[in-house]
Amino acid sequence: MLSTNTLPANFLVYPTAPQVSLKYKLSAVGNLITVAVEQTNSDTPGNQSIWIDQTGGVYIQ
Repeated sequence: MLSTNTLPANFLVYPTAPQVSLKYKLSAVGNLITVAVEQTNSDTPGNQSIWIDQTGGVYIQ
């Protein structure tokens, strides 16, 4: 679990093996944002970055 109250916030999420891809489940309740990350096999593995801007917008790239 990672917690921050300083925005903007930037996170880099990467799989434990090069052939693994990532799947995200995002939920927002009030000012609490929860991002669950799950590893999955895929033909498009790689890293992802998560950015939460100062207004609470969440971007996954």
